[in-house]
Amino acid sequence: ASSAAAENLVKKLTDLPTELLEYILCFPTLDHIDISNVSCCCKRLHEVCHGSGKVWGHQYKLRWPRLQRLYRSNESYDWQQEFRTRLRVCLQIQRTVLSISKRFFAEVVLGDSFTEIESLGAPEHFCEDELLSILNSDRRKSLTLKYYAKKILYFLRQQNILRSLKGFLERPPEQQEALEGAVLVDQYCNPLADFTLESISAQLEDIREKVKKYLRVKNPSHPSLRSAQGECVVVREFELQRQVLNALNAVLYEQLQFKGNECDYYNPMNSYTHQVLLRRTGIPISLSVLYMTLARKLGVVLEPVNFPNHFLLRWCQRRASSGDIYDYVYIDAFGKGKQLTAKECEYLIRQQVTADYYSSISTTELLLRMVGNLLNIGKRGEGSEKSYQLLRDSLDLYLTIDPDNVQYLLLQARLYFHLGIWPEKVLDILQHIQALDPSQHGAVGYLVQHTLEHIQDKRHALEPEVKRRSAPEHSQVQYSVGLIMKHKRSGYNCVIYGWDPKCSMSPEWIATMRVHQLTHGSNQPFYNVLVQDGTCRYGAQVSPEQIRTLHKRFKNLTKNRDTLSRNDLENIPDLTFNPIRSQIINAFFDKRNFSREEVGAVEEIVFEEFLTVMSHFRPLKQNLTQEDKERIRKEKLRFLFNMHDKDSDGMITLDEYRKLVEELLSTAPTIEAETSKAIADAAMLEVASVTMGQMAPDEVYEGIRFEHFLQV
Repeated sequence: ASSAAAENLVKKLTDLPTELLEYILCFPTLDHIDISNVSCCCKRLHEVCHGSGKVWGHQYKLRWPRLQRLYRSNESYDWQQEFRTRLRVCLQIQRTVLSISKRFFAEVVLGDSFTEIESLGAPEHFCEDELLSILNSDRRKSLTLKYYAKKILYFLRQQNILRSLKGFLERPPEQQEALEGAVLVDQYCNPLADFTLESISAQLEDIREKVKKYLRVKNPSHPSLRSAQGECVVVREFELQRQVLNALNAVLYEQLQFKGNECDYYNPMNSYTHQVLLRRTGIPISLSVLYMTLARKLGVVLEPVNFPNHFLLRWCQRRASSGDIYDYVYIDAFGKGKQLTAKECEYLIRQQVTADYYSSISTTELLLRMVGNLLNIGKRGEGSEKSYQLLRDSLDLYLTIDPDNVQYLLLQARLYFHLGIWPEKVLDILQHIQALDPSQHGAVGYLVQHTLEHIQDKRHALEPEVKRRSAPEHSQVQYSVGLIMKHKRSGYNCVIYGWDPKCSMSPEWIATMRVHQLTHGSNQPFYNVLVQDGTCRYGAQVSPEQIRTLHKRFKNLTKNRDTLSRNDLENIPDLTFNPIRSQIINAFFDKRNFSREEVGAVEEIVFEEFLTVMSHFRPLKQNLTQEDKERIRKEKLRFLFNMHDKDSDGMITLDEYRKLVEELLSTAPTIEAETSKAIADAAMLEVASVTMGQMAPDEVYEGIRFEHFLQV
């Protein structure tokens, strides 16, 4: 018996059951090369490796776990083929990204390099996964590879989002949700941000539950409370609709503290849905989209109104839709959900408008206005960012929605021409413009000629001329390529990757960036730098004499410390008798004067922040253009406004203004407190009449906003 049992014992590996062999081959220590080698040993092991697909499926999941969400558990796949395809994409992407670094290191925008990625013909999800693998590898290694991988991932995701937007626009108007369109715009401008329509909807669902909880206290039998998650009811009674809107205002503006961003109105983040939810501030159109979506989820139908200078919503007060503008209540989502009559809407913008402006608009028109806002911000410039990323993105979006807009087609062609990218695409755009509007033949002809020259130059490109910092003519260039620097005014960290002995940008750029305000203007070294956030900038060397003088003063105030405190400034004799001494000192520690995205105060500041505040006290030069004078004046007035807006709420209230007048008149002993109060009240009333015009009898002037401050 024992002899028979011994003969039945397994004598070799291949005698093991298939399930057990598969279990062994799925050990995590074995990689795809090991499995390939094992499968070549014999027919039996080859069948085990390739038979059921379990072994190769395990290898695939082990190496690329992020891709598992794309596969259904109830379907079968050829895992060996999937592994082979994914591995081939891995090698192709890495080879392409490596080659881009060598060929496009001097380019700000990698226009032509993206066509190589598209020509690979690889599945998009494989390309994206490989690029993410590069970006998520050891953060201290392969930084150049990661830089270009990030650029390519940005491009690939944008192409995918653009296809989704085109599909969205092809739907019937009643199937185009404003929130979905706004999220697509947001995703296109922020393709690397981690959010989806589902995650945005989930956040709105949380807000809806808070509104329902508030509503339950006010009216336990309200029909909106009966809707389950994801469902929408329609509330018919106007009083019940009013209860919904009151509850929405209470939760959105009082509990959650959403508000209009008056202090930094032209920040593009005010237009991005995910940022509005995160920062709880935005502009009229972005807040209106959220307000309208939440109201609809709670059973109240609101319509978007493309009101000039201030986007609104309208709420019909009749059972059926009406053409009479006085049958609607207009809601200002930017103004904490304030409900207005048609006449009060005119007070809001201080001008009379025709009835057409009170009409509702489609989702497509809403998106055009939203993208138009971003486009205008992009045209204003993004600091010294040389790639014009926001302008390019918003132009892409606008022309996807309105592809025959000649004005923006021409702007896009000029922008691509200026950046030296996609010359073939520029020719296609110009041909389209010529077909739409033959009267543009002058501008089109000029661009066609120079674009053809550009294409010819690219075919016969010369080797770049090597500039040497050691050359006598470059003696003024103080810093070398590779140095890690910190911008004295803006405070960002960067690394130098190129330089010019003099500013090489266009006269328009020089005027826009106020280069002539510098001591040596454009006639000094300028540096190409790569900033921490991935942007490329172009900055002046700046006059070291001015910096040294201010640094000496800083060290004198701080007694050679690295930071300046309030006590250091309070000890300055020249400030002792200044009536607004406290405001001046506070201005040095106000976060708004360093970054428009922050509020509050700091206890100490470093030299760079001291330098930023001191720049506001610098007098204007006489040789400035009127446009430059106006721009600098606005910056100085913003600083002055912040100085008197003590609670950082974007408004100088009557109490704040009274205190200011008292301080200014405190050195005049003959003027009593009541007199200074009367002066302040009269001045505030005059400001209200100048900025608001004819006010309604029940309207209260809350205080001086920055726009009013500028106007006065």
